[in-house]
Amino acid sequence: MTRMRNATRLRLVDEGDRDLYRTLYSSQDVMRAIGEPLDRETIDAQLSRVVAHNRSNKPGHRAWVIETLTDGHGVGLAALLREGNSAEFGVMLLPGAWQRGIGTATIRRLLLHAFEEMRVELVHASSQSTRAGVIGRLLAPFNLERQDSERLGDSRWLLTRDRWMRERCDLPDPADRSPVSRDA
Repeated sequence: MTRMRNATRLRLVDEGDRDLYRTLYSSQDVMRAIGEPLDRETIDAQLSRVVAHNRSNKPGHRAWVIETLTDGHGVGLAALLREGNSAEFGVMLLPGAWQRGIGTATIRRLLLHAFEEMRVELVHASSQSTRAGVIGRLLAPFNLERQDSERLGDSRWLLTRDRWMRERCDLPDPADRSPVSRDA
């Protein structure tokens, strides 16, 4: 019962997701591990760029809404930001979706998409050091290597394609493979 209640799918972000986007990026609680909350104008400009990337035919940045299967409500955002042969990944969840396994399931999908669909050689995530313990526990099942970043006060985690292929870092159930849009 819990698994179904927490089951999610990923759908590409579009203009209709403005309210969810604003809620997440302006939330003090959600942004605590990322940076300062953003103002409405900055959020709207960022959403416009994200939607443009999602509409592009070139493989590159992609952002998804995390929706619950039970009611289709958006409970968060997930993204892969490609830079050459690497991609940064991130997940943001509404506080009501925290500690329900949704973040872990979403990260599994992002890693699969990055390595199998985008064919990148490296994925990485970063966080403010004050939240490194929480983020480190979230990323632990995936065997990412923690490294100090160039910016003081930030933590960074890395996973290479070679390591992922060797260890197959906590692959999801086959049912968890399909929800990432194939056009992404």
